[in-house]
Amino acid sequence: MQIETVHIKNFRCLDDIEIGFDSVTTFVGPNGAGKSTVLHALDWFFNGAKSASLSAEDVFQQELDRVVSVSVTFAHISSTDRAQLGKYAPDGVERVTIWKQWDDGVEKVFGRGRVYPPFDEVRSGSTAGERKTRWNELRNSRKALELPTWSNDLAMTAVMSQWEASHPDDLIEADVESTTHFFGFAGQSVMSGLFDFIFVSADLRAGEEATDSRSAVIGRILERSIDREPAEAEVAVLVDGFAAAQTEIHERSFGGQLQMLSEELTAAVSEFTSGRRVTLSTRPEPVKPQRIQFSVGVLDAGLETSVDRQGHGFQRALLIAALRKLAERGHQASADSVVCLAVEEPELFQHPLQARSFAAVLRALAEDLGNGVQIAYATHSPYFIEAKCFHQIRRLTRRPNNAGQNRVEVRASSLDQIVDRLDGYLDAASIERQLDGVCLGGLAEGFFADVVLIVEGSTDRAVLTGAAARDSVPLLLEGIFVTEAGGKPRLLLPYVILDELGIPAYIVADNDSHLRDEYERLLTTKNELKVKNLRDSMKDSAKWNRSLLRFFDLAEEDWPVGLIASNITFVDGGLEQALSDMWPAWAEAKEALIAEGMGFSGKNNSTYEEAALLADGDVPELLGDLLNAARSLRVA
Repeated sequence: MQIETVHIKNFRCLDDIEIGFDSVTTFVGPNGAGKSTVLHALDWFFNGAKSASLSAEDVFQQELDRVVSVSVTFAHISSTDRAQLGKYAPDGVERVTIWKQWDDGVEKVFGRGRVYPPFDEVRSGSTAGERKTRWNELRNSRKALELPTWSNDLAMTAVMSQWEASHPDDLIEADVESTTHFFGFAGQSVMSGLFDFIFVSADLRAGEEATDSRSAVIGRILERSIDREPAEAEVAVLVDGFAAAQTEIHERSFGGQLQMLSEELTAAVSEFTSGRRVTLSTRPEPVKPQRIQFSVGVLDAGLETSVDRQGHGFQRALLIAALRKLAERGHQASADSVVCLAVEEPELFQHPLQARSFAAVLRALAEDLGNGVQIAYATHSPYFIEAKCFHQIRRLTRRPNNAGQNRVEVRASSLDQIVDRLDGYLDAASIERQLDGVCLGGLAEGFFADVVLIVEGSTDRAVLTGAAARDSVPLLLEGIFVTEAGGKPRLLLPYVILDELGIPAYIVADNDSHLRDEYERLLTTKNELKVKNLRDSMKDSAKWNRSLLRFFDLAEEDWPVGLIASNITFVDGGLEQALSDMWPAWAEAKEALIAEGMGFSGKNNSTYEEAALLADGDVPELLGDLLNAARSLRVA
């Protein structure tokens, strides 16, 4: 089984949100938007006994009349799952929903199951005495059920469950308050071995998890990997032999002396009373076999140290590696076992290469469904986003409602939604081809931005970045990210992906009118091949200009110019040509950098950016207008 959807109500900053889960689910968004809160809510749901109890501070707006509720719907139910979940997953039911509530300090767990209504009435009794009374009433009123005399809660629960399993046609679907312990690693629980949720919080230290205890990650790995019973049985034999040998030594060493002293004390006591004897004997402390324990150390340059003596980066690496191994071991023990690893800030303490490696390894582990692993991240790092898997991103933001309260909203998208929105502009095959190029061209960082400027090429990006930095406020500090699409036909795909996730985006397109001018000039020549090729390029560019205008519901024309709408600007000819015409100082700065050996000729990103930063005079109105247009899209 795997998590399909999660519904959270009134937990901390989360008022009422529903979130779909994938094999890998990545939560992004501004600080304080609720990314980590989602994972903490699930930790309470699955591991509530282990984590701290909820309090008034955990209730939305700290309003105690609200009920905190977390519900989880599981899909991909196996036959093993059904056997263990019983009435909560009978044959024919494809999904199982379980929810947990907290109401003024009282926690309850519910499940949607198939039950026999009269039995459910018995179960709902608040005390054993009330349940017994209802049982007797049912027994007397429905003698055909042939119910036994009440003995105790446990026995009668078993009788009801067995009857329901044998009479599926008499059952109805209902919300059932469960007395079953669904979750937890310690002790017996219905879900143990089927689904384990492991939360790695940002402040979790590897030293705490690298111990041989049932609540620690290393302890769980040892529990699933190593059979202690044969060795402990041998140790028990040794302990028994030691006890017998100890008794023999005590008898040989002290038996005679103690017997003599016992007789002397008895004789002394007999002077005052009769009929009793005093006995002295050894009292050896019982030797009990101890559970075999293992320790974890780190061999570093020939010296063994404890885990908590290592750097934070290594500790985090060890922790995540151990979680991966735990997931593998769990699946080896049972093909139906699933482990969900929820990691808060997986990039913490990791250098870039290590972060990339973590992301790649864990993603590969989750995407192979045979491994039985789900991954959930709350991250600020593009290393943990596979941009072509944008459908796995959940973007959380907090926005004020009409009452002035900040409410968290979740945005997500899918490939089907993208294909539908681009119908008539790009076909599904073209979208598939573009995804890798568009998404790997820096869009991953755009998922963390307040606004994304989408330009055609890398030199366009360089010029805009340099021009913005002239005010000593780089675009990134304003939450604005610039990404290049790789050409006009590729502008719409990243725009739609970002828009679906609720990230404002602004397109800067070259209208390529210079192609028209060049075509008209070439008509006077006899170079028919050049004329034909240029005519084709001109028509293609004009077609895409019209397509972009049509997408934004604007009047179509071949060569649009300027700030056409709140989300798109067309630059006459092209940004480089426009800058050369409107800002000669930029071209001069570029040539000066090249002459001084600090720049490169041709289309060079760093040279273009540096020239835009250093050029004399004011930035052309065109650049200033489009940067301000992008800034205006930021949501307060």
